[in-house]
Amino acid sequence: MVGESGSGKTTLAMLLTRLLDPDGGTVGVEGEDVFSLDRRGLLAFRWSVQMIFQDPFGSLDPRMRVGQIVAEGMRVDWLGTRRQQAPSVESLLEQVGLSEDAAAKFPHEFYGGQRQRIGIARALAVEARLIVADEPVSALDVSVQGKVLNLLMRLKSTRRLTYVIIAHDLRMVGQTADTVAVMYLGSILELAPARLLFSDPLHPYTRLLLASLPAIQLRPPVPQ
Repeated sequence: MVGESGSGKTTLAMLLTRLLDPDGGTVGVEGEDVFSLDRRGLLAFRWSVQMIFQDPFGSLDPRMRVGQIVAEGMRVDWLGTRRQQAPSVESLLEQVGLSEDAAAKFPHEFYGGQRQRIGIARALAVEARLIVADEPVSALDVSVQGKVLNLLMRLKSTRRLTYVIIAHDLRMVGQTADTVAVMYLGSILELAPARLLFSDPLHPYTRLLLASLPAIQLRPPVPQ
């Protein structure tokens, strides 16, 4: 999901995860309107849909150890005892590329890319099938962004995940997305397979977004 700031991307992410109530319409996930679920259905929905937040600093409780942060969803959803949860937490941290001693540390002991890996592990802790990622790398250094994106793509394959990625970085979207939706002022203007949208955009706004991508031009060498 791409579009400029204020186009409604994050609002859509909050609706998909049922963190906001809609003014109208429906939100369908796997054929069900998530706002008409009963208590039991809502619990199952919470297990299957999780969110990775944009800010890897503000989205982690600084008073909790990493192991507690990752296991919190398991505890809320009654997925085993604390003793049973410990091996799962250790396995999740390993899957996202963190050392086994990370569980005993606090978030401030990690840099941005590592904190985002903690957020990814937390989203996976309840065996989610749909991950809504709101600008998952925009707050990270450029040198770290590629590593986190590679991790997300590897987890997508190994755990058979579906992502809804909210982004404004069209280059990142072109490398990761199967389908792209272009938003403007709360509406989807164009929806197409990524390769088709980048090679033959139909809407003038989409063409404008693609034209705004910086081009790298190499200068000829200066004669000595």
